[in-house]
Amino acid sequence: MRGRSRDEGLIADTEGRYLMKSVTVTMNMVLLVGNELSEVRMLRALIHTISAELHRRPTLVLTASTEAEILNVLSDHRIEILIASYNRAAIGYDLIRWLNQAHLKMKMFLVASAGDTLPPERELHKGGVDGVIRRPFDVQHLKLVLDA
Repeated sequence: MRGRSRDEGLIADTEGRYLMKSVTVTMNMVLLVGNELSEVRMLRALIHTISAELHRRPTLVLTASTEAEILNVLSDHRIEILIASYNRAAIGYDLIRWLNQAHLKMKMFLVASAGDTLPPERELHKGGVDGVIRRPFDVQHLKLVLDA
């Protein structure tokens, strides 16, 4: 039998072997932005664990630490959730404000320590921040972020 088989998921090649058609898998896309490698690794592991509990589709967690990497990821992927570290230079917050002004549709969160001095919550929300994830990481809070 050559050509298409009765099973729409398979195609027979010229040798009669069955091959799978290409399959499109829809994934949750999360971008972690930060310079602290240990923090990024921890967040990535937590996101994969939590996502497996919450979703029936896989989660792809991408990382970036420079402006060029961030722009490359955003141009190549449809990111649903962005999680950016807030640091003394407020780079994560500036990034979120910029993305908000560009009208990119994604949920955006800042990671901050208890000692970080953040702008008032109203200003954060106006700038496009959907929430703050506090260090040390709380699994229940991360579940809420990923399930939103």
